[in-house]
Amino acid sequence: MTAAAEFHAAGLDRLAQGDAASAEQALRKALELAPDLPEYHKNLGNALRMLGRPDEASVAYTRALQLDPAYLPAYNNLGLVQFEQGAFAEAEANLCKALELDPTDSQVMTNLGVAVFLQGRTDEAIALHRRALAIEESDPLAWGNLGSALKARPDGLEEAVTCFERALMLNPDFTQARSALDECRALIDKARRSRYKQF
Repeated sequence: MTAAAEFHAAGLDRLAQGDAASAEQALRKALELAPDLPEYHKNLGNALRMLGRPDEASVAYTRALQLDPAYLPAYNNLGLVQFEQGAFAEAEANLCKALELDPTDSQVMTNLGVAVFLQGRTDEAIALHRRALAIEESDPLAWGNLGSALKARPDGLEEAVTCFERALMLNPDFTQARSALDECRALIDKARRSRYKQF
């Protein structure tokens, strides 16, 4: 293993441990020795994103794409940074590029579903999440995202409950899904009570 690869492996280990600051240091040393490897730039971007430095993360992902314009992970992660910053149209464009590279990538598909949902295109988001789940049905985040999109439709609350329940079966610690499930149940209960008029 080269010195660059050793620094890169150390950076990945520290990322996995949640130590993004140490990961950044190791990954920068790897890039000093091997500046033309897109994976190294992408992983530096991941560390910077974890550190709350999205602009620098975007630079790292963009550099990875300059080195390899067909590098799907960099398109996906750049899209994630962009929609976290509220740049939903830009996020959609990069996620679409990622999906063009691999039309069967369920994670990219559900990320794209979030990006279009945040632009108000609920039906399109639902379709994307359903496609993602047809490929990988054990992804709790995809079930949660489908539930969130369905919850935005007046006729979608019952199915949203099923989605959030499924997400929680797969990940009992999914607190956002639990909160959304409770909210859906409350809305359904309120709608049922409103059907009856008190005299």
